Amino acid sequence: MKLKLKSKIIPVGIIASIAAFMLMFAKDGHNALNISAIKGSLKDMNGIYAELEGENGKYSKIKYTVGKNGVVSKAKLLKQSSVTQDAVITKVGKDSHDMIAYIGLYQTYPGDLESPEKVGNKLVILKAKNEKDIPEKNLNSLESENETSISDIDSTKYEKTTINLKRNVKSGKAENNIDPNMDAEFNPSLNYAFRKDGNIFAFISYEMDDGSTQFEVLKINPENLNITTESKFNYKGQGSEGIAIYDTFMDNGKLVYLAEDFNPENEKEERVVFVKYDIASKRYSAVERTDFRLGDSFGYSVNNGTVSFRNVLSYKEGKKLDKYLINSFDVDLETMAIKNYGEYNTNSKTTNYDFPIKDIYVDGENVAYIIEEKYTTNSNEQVAAGVSSPVLFRILDKNSGKVRFEGRVTNTEPNYTNNTQIKLKGDGYNE
Repeated sequence: MKLKLKSKIIPVGIIASIAAFMLMFAKDGHNALNISAIKGSLKDMNGIYAELEGENGKYSKIKYTVGKNGVVSKAKLLKQSSVTQDAVITKVGKDSHDMIAYIGLYQTYPGDLESPEKVGNKLVILKAKNEKDIPEKNLNSLESENETSISDIDSTKYEKTTINLKRNVKSGKAENNIDPNMDAEFNPSLNYAFRKDGNIFAFISYEMDDGSTQFEVLKINPENLNITTESKFNYKGQGSEGIAIYDTFMDNGKLVYLAEDFNPENEKEERVVFVKYDIASKRYSAVERTDFRLGDSFGYSVNNGTVSFRNVLSYKEGKKLDKYLINSFDVDLETMAIKNYGEYNTNSKTTNYDFPIKDIYVDGENVAYIIEEKYTTNSNEQVAAGVSSPVLFRILDKNSGKVRFEGRVTNTEPNYTNNTQIKLKGDGYNE
């Protein structure tokens, strides 16, 4: 399953430069990618590879793969603009009877063609005109793996229906420092969707005016698109801005939210939260963990009732580290026990301006990560001025922690990495 990465600090812009290369791929004027081996051989990558997406004109993009055989270009991905404002949409599962392929949420603003004078939230439902355009939904993966963007599909193959979605976010428990004359904004997120017993269930969350997070299950009748509320749950976190929800997934008959509750004014109050919804009993529950933290940035995957974390730490036991540390561990979702804990040195000095490690992959033998090398205008500068060299691709031996492979991933067009995210994958993941 894919590895997702988050960071509490917004990364700075990237300035790419060109390094010597060992293997190069270029075709039809597209971006030319290079990979140069600093240590080890490309064959040492052992099935681990990096995937990049590069823009190719206004309506299409190309996927590139950097692996042990060098750099390979994958097929173009069609990208057509949509009359609907761009929104994240998610697969709901295949059913040729109603032809519903995706659902999503988007917000209209004054000036939109569809709603020129109103601001509001709409549930968007896309029905495929042909059954072959209904994608399968992988229920055994993170929900983000089932998501895409309206702008990334061929919208001419789908019929669109929108339904207004309104909620009162006044809790009656708002803090005294909140202006009672200010209207709190209903700004929901769609966290999950799937089919069951002939209906579509959509899980949304939104923030109330008191800073709590409201969870809600919407039951959608695919025949007439009537919407009813199946269940609700409210979680009040430590801070005033609700909790950060990173992903959702199914596990043993439960929908699980992976979230973090942290108070910016007191880092010691940080906690990891697993919000669970039991599909059979229609009940929510929350499990809070304070015995481990997600660190400065982290990746995660889920497999057979276990969430695997890969964290980047700049602090340990309250003390700042000289070099970034990667740790990896698994959490059993049934017992909540931590297992397979490991720590790995990165040989990269900690900074005050950014967390340069962008993606991490861990399997039975290797720890692989992508890192950007930043520079500042002077040693006292707190803001990164750019990247002094292309991204580094390192693979460590999981048992010894020693570097097995190190290489640079570059390109010949300086703007390429400005709009590209590098994702690490491997043979053990669902591609």
